[in-house]
Amino acid sequence: MKYAIKHRHTNAVLYEADIPDDTPSGLQCRVALEKATQAKADLRGCNLSGSDLSGCNLRGCNLRGSNLSYSHLSGSNLSDSN
Repeated sequence: MKYAIKHRHTNAVLYEADIPDDTPSGLQCRVALEKATQAKADLRGCNLSGSDLSGCNLRGCNLRGSNLSYSHLSGSNLSDSN
Protein backbone atom coordinates (compact mmCIF):
# COMPACT_ATOMS: atom_id res chain seq x y z
CA MET A 1 0.00 0.00 0.00
CA LYS A 2 1.15 3.56 -0.66
CA TYR A 3 1.22 6.17 2.09
CA ALA A 4 1.81 9.83 1.22
CA ILE A 5 3.35 12.38 3.57
CA LYS A 6 1.96 15.75 2.52
CA HIS A 7 2.81 19.40 3.01
CA ARG A 8 0.74 21.01 5.76
CA HIS A 9 -0.34 24.03 3.66
CA THR A 10 -0.28 23.00 0.01
CA ASN A 11 -1.16 19.30 0.43
CA ALA A 12 1.62 18.51 -2.08
CA VAL A 13 3.12 15.04 -1.66
CA LEU A 14 6.58 15.33 -0.09
CA TYR A 15 7.26 11.60 0.12
CA GLU A 16 5.33 8.47 -0.80
CA ALA A 17 6.24 5.19 0.88
CA ASP A 18 5.36 1.60 0.15
CA ILE A 19 4.21 0.13 3.44
CA PRO A 20 2.95 -3.39 4.17
CA ASP A 21 -0.78 -3.85 3.58
CA ASP A 22 -1.27 -5.26 7.07
CA THR A 23 0.21 -2.20 8.84
CA PRO A 24 -2.27 -1.04 11.52
CA SER A 25 -3.80 2.32 10.65
CA GLY A 26 -2.28 3.97 13.74
CA LEU A 27 1.25 3.04 12.62
CA GLN A 28 1.06 3.82 8.89
CA CYS A 29 2.42 7.36 9.25
CA ARG A 30 5.21 6.14 11.52
CA VAL A 31 6.35 3.45 9.07
CA ALA A 32 6.24 5.91 6.16
CA LEU A 33 8.13 8.54 8.16
CA GLU A 34 10.88 6.11 9.11
CA LYS A 35 11.26 5.15 5.43
CA ALA A 36 11.38 8.82 4.46
CA THR A 37 14.07 9.43 7.09
CA GLN A 38 16.15 6.52 5.79
CA ALA A 39 15.80 7.95 2.28
CA LYS A 40 16.88 11.38 3.59
CA ALA A 41 13.70 12.91 2.18
CA ASP A 42 13.13 16.64 2.69
CA LEU A 43 9.98 16.79 4.82
CA ARG A 44 9.96 20.53 5.57
CA GLY A 45 6.44 21.68 6.27
CA CYS A 46 4.87 18.22 6.47
CA ASN A 47 1.69 17.48 8.40
CA LEU A 48 2.23 14.86 11.12
CA SER A 49 -0.45 16.14 13.47
CA GLY A 50 -1.80 13.48 15.81
CA SER A 51 0.67 10.80 14.72
CA ASP A 52 2.01 8.15 17.10
CA LEU A 53 5.75 8.48 16.55
CA SER A 54 6.85 7.09 19.92
CA GLY A 55 10.18 5.32 19.64
CA CYS A 56 10.56 6.42 16.01
CA ASN A 57 14.07 7.00 14.63
CA LEU A 58 13.97 10.48 13.10
CA ARG A 59 17.70 11.14 13.35
CA GLY A 60 18.75 13.78 10.84
CA CYS A 61 15.24 14.37 9.52
CA ASN A 62 14.39 17.87 8.26
CA LEU A 63 11.01 18.70 9.80
CA ARG A 64 11.36 22.51 9.81
CA GLY A 65 7.93 24.14 9.76
CA SER A 66 6.11 20.82 10.17
CA ASN A 67 2.90 20.36 12.11
CA LEU A 68 3.61 17.94 14.98
CA SER A 69 0.75 19.09 17.21
CA TYR A 70 -0.79 16.31 19.28
CA SER A 71 1.86 13.85 18.06
CA HIS A 72 3.27 11.33 20.50
CA LEU A 73 7.07 11.57 20.36
CA SER A 74 8.21 9.94 23.61
CA GLY A 75 11.32 7.84 23.15
CA SER A 76 11.85 9.11 19.59
CA ASN A 77 15.37 9.77 18.33
CA LEU A 78 15.37 13.36 17.10
CA SER A 79 19.14 13.92 17.28
CA ASP A 80 20.50 16.04 14.42
CA SER A 81 16.93 16.75 13.28
CA ASN A 82 15.90 20.18 12.17
